[in-house]
Amino acid sequence: MAIPMKNGQVLRFADFEIDPASRSVLRGGNRLTLNRRAFDVLYFMALHSGEVLSREELLRGVWPDSHVDANSLSQSISALRKALEEKPGENAYIATLPGRGYQFLAPVEVVPTATDTGAGLVQHQEPSSLVFEERTFSHHVVTEERLEERSRRRLMIVGGPIAAMALCVAVGIGVWRARSESGGGHVTAVLADLENDTGDTEFDHTLNKVLQIDLQQSPYFGVVSEGRARRTLKMMRQDPTEALTAPLAREVCQRVNGQVYVVPAIAKLGDRYSLTMQVNACSDGHALGSDRKEVASKDKVLTAWSDLTRRVRRSAGESRSSIKEFDKPLYDEPTSSLDALRAYSEATRLGDGGKFQESIALYQHAVELDPNFAVAYADMSTMYYNIDDKVHDKTAIAKAYAIRDTVNERERFYIELRYAQSVTGDLNALLDSLHRWVATYPQDNLPLSDLVNFETWTGHYPEAAAYADRVAELEQSQNIHNGISYEIAARAYHHANLPDKVRATYAQAMQWKVDTQGLHCVMLEFAAENGDQAEVDRQIAWSRNTPAEAHMLQEAGLAALAAGQAKKADGLFKEARLAATRDKVEDSMPDLDDYYVRMLAEVGLKDRAREMLKVLPPADPSLDRAFTQAEIGDDAAALAAAEHMRAESPQDTLVTAEYVPSVQAVIALQQNRASDAVRLMEASSPFELRDPTIPYLRGQAYLAAHQSAEALREFSELADRPYLADPSAALTNLAHLGEARAYAQEHNEAQADEQYAKFFAAWSAADPDLPILHEARLEEQRTRHP
Repeated sequence: MAIPMKNGQVLRFADFEIDPASRSVLRGGNRLTLNRRAFDVLYFMALHSGEVLSREELLRGVWPDSHVDANSLSQSISALRKALEEKPGENAYIATLPGRGYQFLAPVEVVPTATDTGAGLVQHQEPSSLVFEERTFSHHVVTEERLEERSRRRLMIVGGPIAAMALCVAVGIGVWRARSESGGGHVTAVLADLENDTGDTEFDHTLNKVLQIDLQQSPYFGVVSEGRARRTLKMMRQDPTEALTAPLAREVCQRVNGQVYVVPAIAKLGDRYSLTMQVNACSDGHALGSDRKEVASKDKVLTAWSDLTRRVRRSAGESRSSIKEFDKPLYDEPTSSLDALRAYSEATRLGDGGKFQESIALYQHAVELDPNFAVAYADMSTMYYNIDDKVHDKTAIAKAYAIRDTVNERERFYIELRYAQSVTGDLNALLDSLHRWVATYPQDNLPLSDLVNFETWTGHYPEAAAYADRVAELEQSQNIHNGISYEIAARAYHHANLPDKVRATYAQAMQWKVDTQGLHCVMLEFAAENGDQAEVDRQIAWSRNTPAEAHMLQEAGLAALAAGQAKKADGLFKEARLAATRDKVEDSMPDLDDYYVRMLAEVGLKDRAREMLKVLPPADPSLDRAFTQAEIGDDAAALAAAEHMRAESPQDTLVTAEYVPSVQAVIALQQNRASDAVRLMEASSPFELRDPTIPYLRGQAYLAAHQSAEALREFSELADRPYLADPSAALTNLAHLGEARAYAQEHNEAQADEQYAKFFAAWSAADPDLPILHEARLEEQRTRHP
């Protein structure tokens, strides 16, 4: 008989937990890697623990609306045994009964989760209808899970092109709001759960959320998120769902290297409300300060609560001048709405648990109750961003931006950042906002991390690496080990050509068991450019039978093509498509498919690129697809795509400075208008190293214009620097060929021969029939024997 389940509950067996809401399986706090089908099988079998289930029953029960054969079931069982670390013949959890089926042997119990609010906001769903892909999380709570990767090559024309980044590049500002573990500077605080003796559940969670945001506006304060506090409880072998009482808050505070913990409380005395807050030292628990305030009615609670927060800040040692400068409560009295705040609080809790769509409904309710609730609009835009709804993301953040003067300084920075990201695409405004945020809140890891991300993306690699050092120092001091932090640091170090730091960052992440798909992606690229095929294979093996497999195979395919191995690349991309179909992640394919087709054209396989373009599924306007169209002579389609980019995003920095001019420059080169191509590429100079496309195309333009010295300058930016490419690009090796051609223009045969030799060495394992390789060999012969 199936185990009955209620909303907000998980199944536990041995030291494993199955959470149907997030479609995750945890062991000792670490998430197992399971594909969609394996998870569905495990969940169904655990619900029917002890029962003998025939193959037919499993197929009908797990996939009632899909045709799945017995072989797929066997593969799922095999994947489960591997994930659960069953030894051959052990049958510790799953028994195979010949001629009868399978039996789940482990005793299973149902336990509540920390996100079960009892409010009945989220209904339990059967596994076949759950969404497996976990994306990002809402704005004030850290997550150590993988963030959804997006492509910097797929332009977010409506939602904001500036936000789009390579699949191996961390997602931008919107989702980074999720991982602000501590928002301030000199004091890290843990908030105990509200002691609510009023009998009114409206205050639960709500007042703690107000306290958190009001404290985090101070550069002096950092607040440990509820999610991190709950994970720390679990590490302490405490029930993570239990109330975070003052004694537990103190112990959590010690574990995270905090300095103070705050104990908030509210009680009702007749018709009056008594509010108290006490600040204690984590080291020995002694009181640093305590204050109490009474109000005559419920509608005065929020104002009084903000008054007490100011006193907490003073008790913890913040200066009066700092409190005066950063003193904008989440709610001012004229717009106070406890109902709106409660909806907002519950929305953030749902978003923190990955329930983005459900959280949006509550954010909408919050702004219906209070149309001037700027923070709610901002966080709602983040949720839309996370589900890839660009239109509503743009609308919500525009509303927040229009009333940004109503929020505190920290929230204002965030709103300005998101507006630049999703609405205007103004890269200068985005970076300016980030730099001001870091200057104002130097101990806040959110803007620091985003600076690593965006400085990397814009090609400022030394600066990105320096910020990565600061993030690492800050998070280590707070005992934070976050997978996405390691990922963006590894990427920054990779592009800055700091291989020892790349290896050290990856090793440390593996040591703490906090990794991401993007981190493994960086390591695959790093291994490929260093000729370490064994490590490339290990990274692919990590992804096998997971939703990450398709993307990792695409990355490996691009690395093969960068070495001139087009046949191997084609096989890897075909394998990737099969994996994507199996895991139902086909929508993640177009970005690197477009890039792959473009690289095929770059290595001379234009007919192959032309045929692939015909079968690629429709997608948002893509720089790479437009490039390919221009390369193969479809000028009308390429120009139409470029004009669409410009019309949809007229203020976007990269659209106007790089994307549109680059496509026009390719067409100019195809039409023998070299001087026009040189002129068109002038606007992209500030982003010279952001993308190998820029120096490579500029080099080609100068070469066609017979400006060999300028061409050499551009090609030398790429040659022998494969770490500039993300993903792997043939352009860094083709740059040697560009240099050889430029030297040949100057009749410098010795230097030309040297560069031809370097190109042939880099492509020593290349397919011998590649057109561009054949051209290069003929050119070399002509150089030696004019």
